[in-house]
Amino acid sequence: MVQPQARVASTAKLLAVINRLNIKAFSSSTQQALIFLMLNDTAQVLPYDRATLWTLKNGERKLLGISGQANFKRTSELALQWKSVVCGLKDPNIAQIITENSVFRDQDTLQVVTRGINGTSIYWLPLCLDGDAPVGLWLERWNSKPWQAHDTEILNYMRAGYAVAWDKFRSRGKIKEILRTRYPYIILAALTLSLLVRVPLRIVAPCEIVPNDPILVTAPLDGIISEVVVAPGQGVIYGDILFEYDKRVPIQELKIARKQVLIIESELNREMTQGVADNESLADFAVLQLRLQKEELALELVEYRADQLTITAPVDGVVMLDNPDDWRGKPVRVGERVLIISDPKNTKIKIWIAEDDNVILDPDQPVKVFLNINPETSREARLNHVASFTSLSEQQVPGFEAEAHWIEKQHDIKMGLKGNAVLYGDNVSLFYYIFRKPLAYLRALLGI
Repeated sequence: MVQPQARVASTAKLLAVINRLNIKAFSSSTQQALIFLMLNDTAQVLPYDRATLWTLKNGERKLLGISGQANFKRTSELALQWKSVVCGLKDPNIAQIITENSVFRDQDTLQVVTRGINGTSIYWLPLCLDGDAPVGLWLERWNSKPWQAHDTEILNYMRAGYAVAWDKFRSRGKIKEILRTRYPYIILAALTLSLLVRVPLRIVAPCEIVPNDPILVTAPLDGIISEVVVAPGQGVIYGDILFEYDKRVPIQELKIARKQVLIIESELNREMTQGVADNESLADFAVLQLRLQKEELALELVEYRADQLTITAPVDGVVMLDNPDDWRGKPVRVGERVLIISDPKNTKIKIWIAEDDNVILDPDQPVKVFLNINPETSREARLNHVASFTSLSEQQVPGFEAEAHWIEKQHDIKMGLKGNAVLYGDNVSLFYYIFRKPLAYLRALLGI
């Protein structure tokens, strides 16, 4: 009773070791860890003196590892002898004890390998699942310790687990191999498909912050400006003096007009006194009354002009003009713009769209504004209109002027700031987005 029980316990222990090795093999995180396990830990099941692992892929024979050695040379004399024997195996996909009959060539090399250590016995264990084996184990026993039938049965039982574990990395290798060999075609296909991706068409145009609904201060009468008393960017309130006319001529005209009225009034009084006894004087009296009315109207006009010689601010705001000194002594006509008064908190964006970028824009898409003083931050605006005709910009570049209003009030932006505005159109293919301008240039160049 003791002997059968001991045999059962030994068998259970062996199966437990095999099961543990298979689990450990399948749990290996890297192929190198699996190679180390197969070469060294297999000895826990069956004793052997040395093991090597060979790859058999595509007829290639390559040494992957040697038990007990972290580093090895594939070009060493022994490694080349091993390789010669493995390459000469008649059927490397069959588990077998290697003898001279197992090798179809280089039998002498096999004798050299087996004579290197007395009584060497070699067992070849290919790890295959479905036909061809990707790798094979070379197991050596020395000192006349041959492989028994029950040893080979155990090894054949173990190799299924090892083969499954190796196939896990083999699948990864296949994917890598496909990616490596077909990498250019995959990249080309990916680039081609990416050109079909729909993206929003966008254009970038220069922009400037300008006042919204500014008050234009124009010349109320013909004359010569004596002085502009405000400076660019100066804040003014209602009634502040903005500029003055040269008063010398208007004041002299006012004196002459008043004197002329006094003269007509004196003549009218004289004719009225004489008209009591002289009918002819009464006739001249009516003419003088008409002349007086005419001179009084002329006086009113001159007095009005004299009242307009000092121009004041009609509203509160900030003055916008170029150089005040340029206006000193300059003659102006009625209605000619002198300066602008605007609310610094009420601004809008003037955008200059180049002729080549005058695409159909989506008014529902917000316009992103990037100012040169703060290019990393964008501000959103709503496109108001785009001009239907071209005009010249300050740089004398033809284009279409557009206007946008802030979606949210911007209180920290100064007028006159410049930057770039990003405007969006319909969704187009990436090919069209990239090659729109080059194709247009090519067509213009070739005349097609």
